[in-house]
Amino acid sequence: MIAAGNSGSGKTTITLGLLRALQNRGINVQSFKVGPDFIDPLHHRHASGKASINLDIFMAGEEGVCKEYSLYASSAHTVVVEGVMGLFDGSVRDTASSAHVAKLLGIPVIVVLDASSMAYTAAAILHGLTTFDSKLTIAGVVFNFCGSEGHAEMLRDAAESVGVRCLGCIPRTELVSLKSRHLGLNYEAAADQVYSAMAQLMEQHLNINELLEHTTPFRFEPVSDSVPTGKLRIAVAYDEAFCFTYEHNLRLLAQLGTVKFFSPLHDAHCPDADLVYLPGGYPELFAQQLAANESMKQSLLALKRTGAKIFGECGGMMYMGKTLQTSDGVVHRMCGLLPVETTMLGSGFSLGYRRISRGKEVYYGHEFHYSSYASNPVNTLPVVVENANGKVLQSPIIAEGKVLGSYLHFYFRTEVEITQLLF
Repeated sequence: MIAAGNSGSGKTTITLGLLRALQNRGINVQSFKVGPDFIDPLHHRHASGKASINLDIFMAGEEGVCKEYSLYASSAHTVVVEGVMGLFDGSVRDTASSAHVAKLLGIPVIVVLDASSMAYTAAAILHGLTTFDSKLTIAGVVFNFCGSEGHAEMLRDAAESVGVRCLGCIPRTELVSLKSRHLGLNYEAAADQVYSAMAQLMEQHLNINELLEHTTPFRFEPVSDSVPTGKLRIAVAYDEAFCFTYEHNLRLLAQLGTVKFFSPLHDAHCPDADLVYLPGGYPELFAQQLAANESMKQSLLALKRTGAKIFGECGGMMYMGKTLQTSDGVVHRMCGLLPVETTMLGSGFSLGYRRISRGKEVYYGHEFHYSSYASNPVNTLPVVVENANGKVLQSPIIAEGKVLGSYLHFYFRTEVEITQLLF
């Protein structure tokens, strides 16, 4: 696991460079990402050529995380797991943190430290990280943003003084800096040559051979996915505007029937379907283009009239609404599937895990958005939404006929949960 003392230490850059470097060596590598993030796994996919899988104990539970890990890791030669935030930062204290996942799966941790403004203080930080939890195995450290070879020597000495093996000192470079956008890194800006540059940087400054010696044997019984039994026709939006999907949810949808992908940006219409899934993404960046694709909007309205179930999350819900106001104040007409209007103006920032209850039904997910409703939504489902600490929040699910939408990103634990909520 590539983890860090805090966010912004560069663990994603190092993970991406390592993934591409391993791919270049012909190694069958499988990547995972701790936490609910959508964007880092998109980077992983581009760097390694394979889908990256989220490992989130809050949303999936410990049993679910073990199953996901076993399902995808068993066929790989090497597994690389990217942590989330700081090593012990979780939903509540260290619950669902990188450390929690590492202990659950028996994975050794490589700590990435931002060394740009420190030298021997690194020893104190490493001492704290390595002794805080005796059940956690920290196999080494990678110092990032090193200023010079002299600086790197001081950092190696600091690590050695507390018995931590230094596996690399990565210099400061603008070559691989990626601009942040909302959540994680901006994957659209990372062309293939950037991943190759990251890999070259890791080959030069990271002891990859020694790092691979710290891997542990796969200790889970391999599991196989269940055979699809459903006969639903399912259409899933996927393009530059709608790309926030969990591989796990897509796999569950495939259990329920035949999945077809379509693009609200580029296609003329949505495929005929019993269920249409509009995931989150960046509709605000493509609002003009989405508004102009009138035939797509009309095809979705036609599906609503025929009784198809249409489900939207965050950006997908914004597209389903009447209008979307972008940050320049321009109002764009969206689908009109739901009686809501959303805006990028004002204080709509919301972030965190969510537990959603409807009677005896319980679902898990998270929120991360900067937009907000322009007015209070109507036609809401009778649900209770809480954060990880149990505080009740106002995060409605809007329903009109068989059309549902909200700012919530759901992580369905089973296909039964999908049918339970939507059908």
